[in-house]
Amino acid sequence: AGAPLNAAEIALIKEWIEAGAPFPGTATHWAFQPIGKPAPPEVRRTEWLQTPIDRFILERLEREGIAPSPEADRATLIRRVTFDLTGLPPSPAEVDAFVNDTAPGAYERVVTRLLQSPHYGEQWARHWLDAARYADSDGYEKDLVRPYAWRWRQYVIDAFNRDLPFDRFTLEQIAGDLLPNAHTEQLVATGFHRNTLTNREGGIDREQLRIEQIIDRTNTVGTVWLGLTVGCAQCHDHKYDPISQKEYYQLFAFLDNLDEVEIDAPVPGELGPHLRAYPAYRRQRDELVARYGVAPLQTEWEPKVIAAGREQGKYGGNWDLAWTVLWNDERQILLKDPAARTEKERDKLTDHFLEWYSAVVTKQRYAELKFEELRKKLSKLRAEFPEVSQAPVVYQLAQAKPTRLLLRGDFRSPGPEVQPATPAALPPLTSKGPARLDLARWLVSAEHPLTARVFVNRSWQQFFGAGLVRTVDNFGLQGERPTHPE
Repeated sequence: AGAPLNAAEIALIKEWIEAGAPFPGTATHWAFQPIGKPAPPEVRRTEWLQTPIDRFILERLEREGIAPSPEADRATLIRRVTFDLTGLPPSPAEVDAFVNDTAPGAYERVVTRLLQSPHYGEQWARHWLDAARYADSDGYEKDLVRPYAWRWRQYVIDAFNRDLPFDRFTLEQIAGDLLPNAHTEQLVATGFHRNTLTNREGGIDREQLRIEQIIDRTNTVGTVWLGLTVGCAQCHDHKYDPISQKEYYQLFAFLDNLDEVEIDAPVPGELGPHLRAYPAYRRQRDELVARYGVAPLQTEWEPKVIAAGREQGKYGGNWDLAWTVLWNDERQILLKDPAARTEKERDKLTDHFLEWYSAVVTKQRYAELKFEELRKKLSKLRAEFPEVSQAPVVYQLAQAKPTRLLLRGDFRSPGPEVQPATPAALPPLTSKGPARLDLARWLVSAEHPLTARVFVNRSWQQFFGAGLVRTVDNFGLQGERPTHPE
């Protein structure tokens, strides 16, 4: 505790707040400056140099009075680069071949071979999966398995192996569904947004979960591409970086109104066997469902569940539960005109009905219907059927709801409406397409000062153990300065 502020000090604080509460050093912070191309510095030991980057490293060493480490022997060198590029050790034969290759370009030939290995994409995808919070299960108490999460992971591995340009890699993951004539792999790429924690408990507040997922997506885009702790502005203006709470929810607005869906995303070799087996599978499934008298009961069940969703308590608690346990895509199917449902949608809703009809009838009645027996038969039939892989993706909702600033970050306290926009401290958004695609293009624009720095810094960290900026997820005012600023 100290002495109370006097009137002059209070007036000064008010004046500072009215001016936008600028934090000292924000305007000149190194990470927000345009990326330049400085001339490599002059050094004394020019014989040590192999690339222009070496000049920056050597200049710092000479300034600190440190001599460069001696060059590694060939066996050590091939071991290091093989681990770096593939995550695996070299074979004894590969070591011997490199040690005995005295022709010029021996090291370059090793690097070229390793870059062409499929293990290259596997090794470097790992680092991106970590940054993108990839998981094979939902998290939370149930932690249900995500059976096709791997499909997005495979997209990332393939992207590294085919050397997909980083700007395209960004556009496809953030907004692949909005690209003109988007093909399947570009849709699969949007699985980046499906890596959020997902709570499938029956009694959860769906709106709370939706908001938490958008917050997670906003914060992840902030750390992965911007290297900024944007999440600090969820409840109030950022205490150090030039990100207001309003600007946080303007970023949030780019990622609002997403529809989570699963699409067919076959991998090579799947589609032919699937199409050949489908007619017999369809016939056998339909015969089983008809034999157990499912259709009349499901037809009676559907409108009552819809009514329970619109008016809680209309038919009692068990019917309320029947609505609550429907996941988002199942609700959309239920609300769809039955004549407009696809075969896959009809099957999905029927499978849900067979599992949860037990909530609205007695145990005796459910046992009489022998639905558990039917479910086992359908499960066995499906296990023998060569299905195609699916992929969790996102689409933009056709009917978007307004995005609002959440007072103190509380989903129960919506404040004023906000429009998608980027922080004023960074270059302005100039493209005029679908908003989420605009965000992706802004991130990889030539004028953006952060994206390239952040990605190259992560790569540097993987090769050398520490980034040029040690705080790889924080290029803001509280992050560390780069060891080699130029």
